[in-house]
Amino acid sequence: MAVTSGDPVPPQFVPMRVTFHQTGADVSWCFDGGLDFDDPFFDETLLRCLRRPFGRAFRPQTPIAALTEFAEANNCRPPDAFIFHMSRCGSTLLSQMFTALPATRVISEATTIDRVLYADRLLPGLPAQTHREWLRAIVLAYGASAPAPFARHVVKLDAWHVDRLGLIEQTFPEVPWVFLFRHPLEVLVSNLALRSASMLPGASSHGVPGLDLGSAVSMPAEQYLAMILKLHMRSALEHRNSPRGLYVDYADLPEAALPAILAHWRMAPDASEIARMLTKARRNAKQPASDFVADSGRKQESASPEARQVCDSMLLPAYEALRAIRWQAAP
Repeated sequence: MAVTSGDPVPPQFVPMRVTFHQTGADVSWCFDGGLDFDDPFFDETLLRCLRRPFGRAFRPQTPIAALTEFAEANNCRPPDAFIFHMSRCGSTLLSQMFTALPATRVISEATTIDRVLYADRLLPGLPAQTHREWLRAIVLAYGASAPAPFARHVVKLDAWHVDRLGLIEQTFPEVPWVFLFRHPLEVLVSNLALRSASMLPGASSHGVPGLDLGSAVSMPAEQYLAMILKLHMRSALEHRNSPRGLYVDYADLPEAALPAILAHWRMAPDASEIARMLTKARRNAKQPASDFVADSGRKQESASPEARQVCDSMLLPAYEALRAIRWQAAP
């Protein structure tokens, strides 16, 4: 189903896919049918949309410029907050807590946002202003108020997106953010047990700059993962003086850190709503049917000597620097 420039995309559609070509980019849309955006990851919500007959049958395609038209026509709400993280450190827990609030939309690790964030890699020579306009439009498109307006809009990004934090701040200078981090030994152990695609050499373009594929594949897994995690933490630390940033340690989630996060994001849920958030935190964020089980101690105890060595030599300094500024927002 193609939509021409004269035919506006209906309000109950959301961007599903972004494809690039020599002259720009196109957007494929999916009918959301009024579904709640409460899945741990946005792609899971898309799958639910596509299981519906209407969602399968009608998938408008437009030039990327239609995103701006859509945002203006539907009074799209900009994000109230961004969530950045270093990987396996409670970002899904935090985003799922906010799905417990009424009139709240949470977009978690949308592939479309990832594509537009790195559009300059796919379209060399893309003007910086155009890049920012596309990024703002794709994020705003998830803030359409149909079928009913909502009061809060939270966007969780992928771990590697912290290297584009500067671009996101330029594009959304009014939006506060948090960066979640965790003791790097625990993150290492988690990724060694089950790596995300971005942590596999050659599986994505988000690797270590200057490191060729052969070297990445041949080095010990602990060392390669440590290089990636070090990049994430260093990128976050580069923005330590931003008044929009707040650094939060996984060890302080959920109860201890929540008041600071809510204050930083200028949100004031009532006592019953906070209780619902904390109840949500007692579930496994990625498998909501299961209870949450604390695993920091187990991860620390099960770490191999190799993991401990690279953690001590490559990661602890950045982690300690993050610990030193946690809960502190720059003036």
